[in-house]
Amino acid sequence: FPNPICTNFNEYLQNELKESEFWQKAATEKQVKAIARFCEDMSNIHIILDQIKYSAPLAEEIFRLCHNYVTVYCHESRILDQWLNEIQWFEKAKTFHNAPGERFVGLFQLIDQVDAHR
Repeated sequence: FPNPICTNFNEYLQNELKESEFWQKAATEKQVKAIARFCEDMSNIHIILDQIKYSAPLAEEIFRLCHNYVTVYCHESRILDQWLNEIQWFEKAKTFHNAPGERFVGLFQLIDQVDAHR
């Protein structure tokens, strides 16, 4: 679960890069670099979305990290309700083969709201 001393999603991802077995063993160097650039500046969302498009395991790991972060750090019921709705849409979008970028953008937007309310 997320490190409780993290102040935002960016910091949480940076910690995961250092500690998670996925990033140390399963991810490619290009994927690790993409996440690191995304952590430096979350407006670089296209960098990580490009990598997610080509790697289902990476997409699953990013989703897991997003979900863990929101469920631990979000205390706004309105945002949690939106998160549940977004997850439902995310799952439906997978069924209809929507592009990964299309699915993840909504998740990242809600994470911005979580960070804004911390």
